Amino acid sequence: MSRFWAAGGVDTSSSEDDSDSSNSSNSSSSSSSSSSSGGSSSSSSSSSSSSGSSSSSGGQRPAARTGRGVSKWVEISSSSSSDEGGRVVHSAQERALSQFAAYGSSIRAAIGDSDYPALMESYEALIRAVAKNTKIAGVPRTVVRSMVETEDVVTAALKDKAAFRALPPKRGRALNRLKLKLRQDGKKFGGIMQEYRANPIVEEESDSDDESDDESAVIVKSKSKGKVVSESEDSDSDSDSDSDKKSDSDSDSDSDSDSDDSKSWASDSSSSSSDSDSSAGPTGALLGRAKWLKTATVSSKKDKTLSLQEKAARAAKRASARETERAAAESAAAASRKAAAEAVTASGLWRKVSDVLAGRGRKGSRPQDVARALLACHRQSHALGPRVEVPVAMHLVSAMFDSVRNMEEYMQTTAWSSACRHVVRICEVLAGAADGTEYELRVMTSDEVMDALMPGGKGEGIEVNSGGMKLAGSAGMGSALEKGMKEETLVNPHTGAPETLADRAERLYQEQESALTPEQRRSIGVAGNLVVFATRLEEEYTKSLQKINPHTPAYVERLKDESTLLDLLRRVQAYYHRTNGRSEAAAVALLRVEHLHYRHDIVAAQVDRAAAFAQKFGAAALVHPAARSVHAAAGPADAATIHPAAMCGRPEVAPAAAPSSAELLGELCSYVYVHGDDRGRTRAILCHIYHHALHDRFEVGRDLLLMSHLQDTITSSRDIGTMILFNRCMVALGLAAFRLGRIWDAHQCLSDVCSGRVRELLAQGMSMGRYGNDRNPEQEKAERRRQVPYHMHINLDLIEASHLTSAMLIEIPNMATETKTGRKQVYSRNFRKHRDIYNRLVFTGPPEQTRDYIMCAAKALQGGDWRTCSDLLMKLHVWNLLPGGRDTVSKIQAMLLEKVKVEGLRTYLFTYNEQYDSLSLSQLCGMFDLEPNVVHAAVSKMMINGKLQASWDQPTATILLKKVQPTALQELAMQYGEKLVALVDANERLLDTKSGSHGYKDHDGWKSGGDHRGRGSWGDRGRG
Repeated sequence: MSRFWAAGGVDTSSSEDDSDSSNSSNSSSSSSSSSSSGGSSSSSSSSSSSSGSSSSSGGQRPAARTGRGVSKWVEISSSSSSDEGGRVVHSAQERALSQFAAYGSSIRAAIGDSDYPALMESYEALIRAVAKNTKIAGVPRTVVRSMVETEDVVTAALKDKAAFRALPPKRGRALNRLKLKLRQDGKKFGGIMQEYRANPIVEEESDSDDESDDESAVIVKSKSKGKVVSESEDSDSDSDSDSDKKSDSDSDSDSDSDSDDSKSWASDSSSSSSDSDSSAGPTGALLGRAKWLKTATVSSKKDKTLSLQEKAARAAKRASARETERAAAESAAAASRKAAAEAVTASGLWRKVSDVLAGRGRKGSRPQDVARALLACHRQSHALGPRVEVPVAMHLVSAMFDSVRNMEEYMQTTAWSSACRHVVRICEVLAGAADGTEYELRVMTSDEVMDALMPGGKGEGIEVNSGGMKLAGSAGMGSALEKGMKEETLVNPHTGAPETLADRAERLYQEQESALTPEQRRSIGVAGNLVVFATRLEEEYTKSLQKINPHTPAYVERLKDESTLLDLLRRVQAYYHRTNGRSEAAAVALLRVEHLHYRHDIVAAQVDRAAAFAQKFGAAALVHPAARSVHAAAGPADAATIHPAAMCGRPEVAPAAAPSSAELLGELCSYVYVHGDDRGRTRAILCHIYHHALHDRFEVGRDLLLMSHLQDTITSSRDIGTMILFNRCMVALGLAAFRLGRIWDAHQCLSDVCSGRVRELLAQGMSMGRYGNDRNPEQEKAERRRQVPYHMHINLDLIEASHLTSAMLIEIPNMATETKTGRKQVYSRNFRKHRDIYNRLVFTGPPEQTRDYIMCAAKALQGGDWRTCSDLLMKLHVWNLLPGGRDTVSKIQAMLLEKVKVEGLRTYLFTYNEQYDSLSLSQLCGMFDLEPNVVHAAVSKMMINGKLQASWDQPTATILLKKVQPTALQELAMQYGEKLVALVDANERLLDTKSGSHGYKDHDGWKSGGDHRGRGSWGDRGRG
């Protein structure tokens, strides 16, 4: 291994311009690096010494391998080795540097011959080689010099327009391609190229010992330590290389070198020469086993201590120099930034914005870079007033949305928060936060936007509008040279002093601004719309909630941004309400309604309190635990007994005196009812009904639904999102009726939704069809985009439990009457289907799911066992999901127990009334554990409706049952009457569907006394 590293460690043995002095220097460098590595690399130093002696004697390296017939322990002479052509092993760095040198020579040759196609090929090959070998050889200054020379040649050639037009087409295309390539590479190598121009090197082959060579970007490998280090690092290899440079700058002999490595090299060579008397070959090289033995390096303790001190002093000196340079660079950068901020003008800023926006959307441009550049311009616009800041901010927000490449992606949280902050800033500036003046936005047309962003046009000077400015050149200005000549001849007409194009642009801008009236100054022309921005931010927020896993902390963190969104929507609505933009304000108010309607008062209070806490104290997770403890100081605190974090007391936020959610939602919905469009009014009504139902105001929500006739028109609506909102509204009404004990109303509201795919109708997921997926990919994507976020879901088990329980309490007594009358009247086909499936099961184990509990309870109720039925219903855990806490759960359980007792009584009477002549009221109260007035009311209602043929005997408090069966004619007449009623209802619904009206609301004719559909007015009908 030592022979391999000795052969591969020499850096410049195969170079064309090497000399004997460079060989000795390289061998000395190898020996010094081996000496500094310790005893583990002594074999490498011996091999280096043998290689150096051979190189100085004959100029050739001894062969690494012997011939086939010669023993592997016998070393052949250098002459025979050179005759047979020995193998030379080069490191990867050597190959990379030689490749760089070859390409550099080709570039200089092409520049001398003005061969632009060859220059283009050599330059592209050099750039590919640099990209491939950057980790191995870095970017040497010779490569940077080639790049700078190429750029200078191309710039000079393109500057001479006449000579460029006279070039052959091939050479002209090569120049244009080189210009584009240099512009592309300037983004990557612009820093080091600028540094090289400030301190260029003179000769490529000079072996100078300046510090500039140490500061180059060339990366070398340290063989002794096996890691990659930089030549500018403060390591042991730096001191070794410095000693090598000193020995190389002196005479060829090693006796004049005063470095520690040279001394160790001399000691190694002397020891090896004394020990090689018996084992040296004819050329002085070690032969046999002596060549593979390690040689110990003898060094005194004093020399080692001195060397360490020198290294430490040298490292401290370089560290202080770097710190000084860094401080100077920072101060210069700060000064340049301050000067740039002071020198920025409105016209100059608009030129920068125009340049940035010109590259927006082009091939190769990144949206992040465009947004970053516009953000820098926006920071500079703060000092120029609202008329400049607001348009730049609008362009910035619009550019931030470009980061979303397709509809399936969502805006990142950081970008979304930044866009929200900028929109809020725009609203604050428009409200007068900057200078106390309220401003209005004027949306610019597409032509105005293009004129503001694209320089050129007719006339001379600058055309300024209220939203931006347009630089206009003269008609004869064609080339850049002519524009420069034009700029030099500009004269200020007021002072007669010469001025540049930038000065003239700023002067005309200020003159135009000063000529505006106060009303014109309050109008700012912008490219964009705040309603569009608010709607897009709301869509991106909803989309992110759809994509993020709801069972992760990231979803909870994202939910905290809803308060930020609501505050932004409030500001935007206030701006449009102030500027009489009623329709836009109604659209924003609808967005607020959609983000407020699903929140219960209890949840809304907690969310608002958390948002106020975050605004006042920051994130709750950053508050110290001691500040939240009960020992937090409420007044003057003693530092000896209280934790320092609790000295200021517990961070608390007092509940704000804000209007209740019902009042706020009522105001917003009323605003939409007056100023919104048809779709907005429909969605506002549905959200309002949902909010009423969520807070158990069933009657108010039901009346609002019936007055709007949405249940009749929603089926003809083509807006799928509105239909989903209607389904959610009906489910909320059904759950509210169930909580209030209105079993019939709850069943009517839930029956339509629960009869099909509940998950799809509520947009809470996607269910697969019986024979696989029945949607194409586009339909599936569209359905996924309509999904409701997870925190807005209504629990499907709770819906199923409420619906099946309501159906059980209605169907079980109804099924008991069918066995006696023979008339089958179905109220819930869904319940009967599940009951038939449950009865057909061969083995029925203990109930596990919600449906199993309810089916078991229905079977027990049908058999008269109301206690088992109530026990099974009480065991359902879904009742804990109802809003309101334990009080609501206890009320629901008490209500269900009462309903089960009453329906059990009715089922008992329907089933066994023929077996009794009379029934005592006290006996029924004891059987079903009911109050006498409850039993009396239930039985009386059955008698009035004709369900039970009986009468009351008041003195004895008994029920006298009459066994009167209707005749066959009476049964047929009753069935005929029921069918006629059903037929009339069907005809009415068909007529309403065809005419598009409902009842007497035909074009509001009933208000004016008109006659529609032959029914006449209300007055005519009353008089007739």
